[in-house]
Amino acid sequence: MQNQNPGFVIALMAVVFIFALSLLGIFEIHAPGMNTATKATSKGGYSGSFFGGIFAFLMAISCTGPFLGAALPFALKLAPPLMLLFFLTIGLGFAFPFLLIGMVPKALKIIPKPGDWMVLFKELMGFVLLYIVRTQLKTLMLPTDADYFLKVIWFMLCLGFAVWLYGRFVRMENSKATQWIFTFVSLAIIIASALVYLPYKANPANATEQLSGDMQPAPHAPEGWYVFSEALFDKLMAEGKPVFLDIGAAWCKNCITNEKTVLFTKGTMQEFADKGVVLLRGDFTKRDDSLLAWIKKHDRAGVPFNALYIPGEEPYLFGELISKSDVSNALTRIKGE
Repeated sequence: MQNQNPGFVIALMAVVFIFALSLLGIFEIHAPGMNTATKATSKGGYSGSFFGGIFAFLMAISCTGPFLGAALPFALKLAPPLMLLFFLTIGLGFAFPFLLIGMVPKALKIIPKPGDWMVLFKELMGFVLLYIVRTQLKTLMLPTDADYFLKVIWFMLCLGFAVWLYGRFVRMENSKATQWIFTFVSLAIIIASALVYLPYKANPANATEQLSGDMQPAPHAPEGWYVFSEALFDKLMAEGKPVFLDIGAAWCKNCITNEKTVLFTKGTMQEFADKGVVLLRGDFTKRDDSLLAWIKKHDRAGVPFNALYIPGEEPYLFGELISKSDVSNALTRIKGE
């Protein structure tokens, strides 16, 4: 659901964009306190290893974040001992290369030696990060309007110009005065452009219509899927009809995968029809308070949300990624034709 928050998407995109420019040689990252960090990590013994691990992990957050982001909601629901075990496992996984070299020093021989290939690799990774910026721009476009999207493009241009100024003039060969002046100028450009272009006025929440019990075809879905509303759901339950509910979003990769590979396929659609299941779909691309309330009512944190409702029974909730066999097994719970 963070993808529905323009501020979160823009902040993430700006950070990745800055890292991309750094990898492409526009400027070098000199974070405050790095001299202290270098001194701490260069110490021998346990303290040097400890601080080396901390700073190595901080530098790797931009790489590990996308993978751990999907796992954290699961971890936060665990009991405290299991939660500690979960994060301990993550730490051991991150430390595994260091542990391997420590236990098998000969493994150092297979590590490539420093050289020009490192610069080439760094620059190629800059283009990879620019591609990630492109995907974030697409994500931003979905819950916002075109005018705001263009304003964000202007902000990114100003951000890139400010970073170029910093990289061009804040160098050791320049005087302290020059470095301070262009540091403040760069920050002023970023702050001013953010104040001008980034304020966002959200449209009223796209609450799903709760009053109508009519069956309306769901957009961007095959024939046979209908727009979800609580009124329609209650009506179908009262009539004794089983219901399959799919709540997804255009920015949710798992949702798209479930729909393309399972839910929207002819075989699965036929299984639904054979069991007389009514198919309902909720679109969570833009913020919808009614859908959010429905998801939270089932003790779930976000999309994809898939559930099978059989009158008189507890709902059957599916995992994040579902398979055709998962659906087939759940449909066996429906008795009769």
